[in-house]
Amino acid sequence: MLKLERINWLRVALAWGLFTAFMVVVVYAQALPGARPVPWRTAVLGPLLYGLIWLLFTPGIFWLATRFDLTAGRRGWVASAWCTPAPA
Repeated sequence: MLKLERINWLRVALAWGLFTAFMVVVVYAQALPGARPVPWRTAVLGPLLYGLIWLLFTPGIFWLATRFDLTAGRRGWVASAWCTPAPA
């Protein structure tokens, strides 16, 4: 079970920051073969906005993960699905 007090939120923010920096590089690299260069504002603003939105949603998603355990009833279902032969 996930414990919210054990989560290092600085690491979560750092992970989203690294993802955002990677996406800025990807957006800029994808625009290089184009006819005109993409301005840095355009290349940075989109990924920065997406990274910020997901950074703000992450605590809520983690809270939902602690509240609703999706693996509690699946153990028997997964075992029976793997052990049951597939129809021919």
